[in-house]
Amino acid sequence: ALLSGTVHSGDQEAFQATLRRSAESMEPWSIEMRAVGRDGAVKWIHMLSHPRQGLGGEIIWDGFLLDITERKRAEAALEAIRLELQKKNHVLDIAFDNMSQGLMVHDVDHSLLAFNPRCEELFNLPRGFLRPGLSYQEIFACSAALGNYTAGETAKLWAERLRIIESGERHALLQHMTDGRVIESIYQPLARGGSVITFTDVTEAVRREAELGAKSTFLQVTLEHMGDGISVYDSNRRLRAWNDRYLTLLGLPQELAKVGTPWGEIVRYMFAQGEFGVGDVDEFMALRKQELDGPPQQHWERRRPDGTVIEFQRNRMPDGGYVTVYRDITALKQTEAALVAAK
Repeated sequence: ALLSGTVHSGDQEAFQATLRRSAESMEPWSIEMRAVGRDGAVKWIHMLSHPRQGLGGEIIWDGFLLDITERKRAEAALEAIRLELQKKNHVLDIAFDNMSQGLMVHDVDHSLLAFNPRCEELFNLPRGFLRPGLSYQEIFACSAALGNYTAGETAKLWAERLRIIESGERHALLQHMTDGRVIESIYQPLARGGSVITFTDVTEAVRREAELGAKSTFLQVTLEHMGDGISVYDSNRRLRAWNDRYLTLLGLPQELAKVGTPWGEIVRYMFAQGEFGVGDVDEFMALRKQELDGPPQQHWERRRPDGTVIEFQRNRMPDGGYVTVYRDITALKQTEAALVAAK
């Protein structure tokens, strides 16, 4: 069947060229080509033959033909897979090299297997210093020699990292660099051994967190020095901020003063203490909830069982939460009563 086929048009040039070279040099003729059978089917064949000169001076090739169609199909499939993997690897390489994080992969003996350029940038390492085979200790020593860590702390820092490596567990730590930056390192062991370490510059995040902490402290100090009580509830009616004056004016225990305490829990406590007289607690709670959903600004006064008169000023916030200010106006009410009596 192969002998009756014709050479595929796409392989005609190669067929003729190799045939001529074999004829001129009398060297073996070997070619892999496509042949088209009488039924139109295309097959791959491997032709291997040796030239000899016939009695009439003509050149005769003795050899054999092999049907290599299946092999070629397998090769084509493998090539398609290779190209697809190459494409995916190219995309991964681009992503790897352009990560905002530094990334190192270490073998079971803690030698470097892979890394991205960001690692050298984050630790000011000489360009080209990192290379496969470097030990983690060599990398740390170079970083220390460049002055990345506070003098006198190098041994302590290395001992800490060695402990993390030998633990075989995931760890995250913050490293304050001498230039003011803060680098977060996350060590993740691999199941087969070795590890992956990511490095992220979290300087801005740490700075913002410190600023928020300072503002929070300032706010709390301000609240505590107010003569009035104040409470802040979020849109889910959970306590978010308060001062001690709020607890004192309403007779609330410190145990309820926790972030996230439901408004309903505090009101039910006050009801149980007799702050609102007698009645059905569920009916009372339903009424109070209606008041919360009322006008965005509310003002009222209430006399507590001990005779203290408290003024309430509530304002709803844009997010649905509300701020309430509590003021002891007992003395004011006594003065007003005295004036009325004098008339």
